[in-house]
Amino acid sequence: MERLLGRSAPGDRIELGNGVYEGDTTLHVPSGVCLVGSGKTELIGHGAGPVLQTEGTADVEILALKLRVTVPTSTLIAVRHAARVLIKGCELDGNILADNGILVEHSTDIEIHANHVRACRPEADNWGAGIKFELSDGSIDSNNIEDGNIGVFARQCRPSTGSEPAIIANNNQCHNTLQSGLAFFSTCGIITNNKLSGSHTTSGISISRDTKSLEQPSEAKVIGNQCHDNKGSGIVFFSSRGRVENNDCWGSITRSGISIERDPTSLD
Repeated sequence: MERLLGRSAPGDRIELGNGVYEGDTTLHVPSGVCLVGSGKTELIGHGAGPVLQTEGTADVEILALKLRVTVPTSTLIAVRHAARVLIKGCELDGNILADNGILVEHSTDIEIHANHVRACRPEADNWGAGIKFELSDGSIDSNNIEDGNIGVFARQCRPSTGSEPAIIANNNQCHNTLQSGLAFFSTCGIITNNKLSGSHTTSGISISRDTKSLEQPSEAKVIGNQCHDNKGSGIVFFSSRGRVENNDCWGSITRSGISIERDPTSLD
C-alpha cells in the first residue's frame, strides 16, 4: 500500500477491498488522491505514528475505512498544513491507546463528516479528542464520538479574514467523555443541533479561552443543542462571547443548565 500511494497522482482513486491491512509505518495520502475503503476495509497500525496522514496537500479524500491501533499514538488520522480535505464514513477505534481519533493542524477548508470515533485515551492531561482542530478551519458534521477525553475540540481556530466562523460543528453526538462533549478554546464558530451527554467531570459544551491565548475569548453561536446528564453545566461560557438559543439542557449533576462565568485566569 505504501508503494501504491507513493506512485499515485492527482486525480487517482484508490479503492481497497474487504480485508485487514497491517503495518508499523504511517501511510501518507498525496495531493489530489481519493483513498476509499469498502466499509469492511480495516487498517491496523502497530507503530507510534498516525495510521494515516496527509501533510502539505490539497484535495484529498479519505472514505469508508476502519482504523485501529495496537500501541500508544497521538492520533489515528493526521491532517497537517493541508487544504480541502474530506474524511467521511470512517470508523476509528483508539483502543484506549490513541490520544486523538482525527487531528487537524494548521489546515483550511477541512470536512469531517459522518465518522464514528470511539475509545480514545481518557486522560485530561493530553488534551486529546475524538476530533480535534488546532489553528485550522472547517466543518465537523454528523459524527458519533464515544468515550475518550473530549468529544470535539477546537483550539485557537479563528477566521483568517472577515467574520466567517472558523468552525461549524453540527449534528454530532458525543457521549461518555471524560471532559466536555464539545469544547471551543479561543475559537470562533457555530455549534448547532448536537447531542452531548455523559461528561464525567465537566460540561456538555464549554466555550472558553485557551491557556495559550488568555487574551483571546471564544465567540460562538450555540443553537438547538441537547445537553443532558453531564457532571457540570449543560452549556458554559468562561470569559467568552456568543449567543445561546433554543437549547435543551437537563440533568446537570453539580451545576446549572446554562452558566455564564468569568474565567479566573482571564487577563481582563
